[in-house]
Amino acid sequence: MAGLSNSPKNSISGDSDKSGGGTVVTGGGAYKKPKGLLDAISEIQQLKVIESGGNNIDSDFFSIQQRLDYYTVGSRSGMKESVFMFLIFPIFGWIIPSYLNFFYGGNTGSDTQLLLLLIAILPALSYVGLCTFLANLYRGQITKMAINALLTGRSMVIAMLGFFIFIVYYMLWKMSLTKGVSHTVIGIFFSIGKVVNPHLPKLRAYYELFYYQKIRPDFLDIAVSNLIILLLSALVPVFTLYFKYYRKKYKVYRAKQKLEGKC
Repeated sequence: MAGLSNSPKNSISGDSDKSGGGTVVTGGGAYKKPKGLLDAISEIQQLKVIESGGNNIDSDFFSIQQRLDYYTVGSRSGMKESVFMFLIFPIFGWIIPSYLNFFYGGNTGSDTQLLLLLIAILPALSYVGLCTFLANLYRGQITKMAINALLTGRSMVIAMLGFFIFIVYYMLWKMSLTKGVSHTVIGIFFSIGKVVNPHLPKLRAYYELFYYQKIRPDFLDIAVSNLIILLLSALVPVFTLYFKYYRKKYKVYRAKQKLEGKC
């Protein structure tokens, strides 16, 4: 990609390299298939520099295969984020607060609850920061295509997995009163509890009470909350990108209007 900035205007072309390296040679430079999120962002930065330099790159330069590459990178990132939140959110957003409340008495403080929630949604917060950064690069036809492909892949996968995870939670909720499932879950809590704090009650009955009073009644609520958070995780970063981009565009428009004395 580095050599593209030296290419003549309107003369950038893309030819598929079928040697198996996943590289498209382009007028003295090369497109390298991004292996991960960092590679994709680095390529986007270089595209932005090229287009900001006045190079008029034809939209066909960014081929369907290249869009799929960025879409795939976004999809993988979204999948990892969804799995992380599927495993972490119930623990930090639900089980730990309920555990502290039941065995130590009193409600967990608002500061503690906020900290646990922030840990649970850390990937989503990180992506909001990333989209704020990408908004500064969101200019030029090809650069916009690359960013849109990346974010579309991530958002679509998170949304689809969000509904899938909700179904999984719902099925677990339906099974949570069966003898086998409840016995297994209570046994897990009992084993973990003895490790976390040896001074906690050793009677299994306490953990059975904990399960039926605190965990099982809120199971469906946590499934709905997890779905909502995943959907927000899919939409908020994209909204942040477009909001910042159009806000900046509007400021430029207003400044131009003032210079022309129209407002």
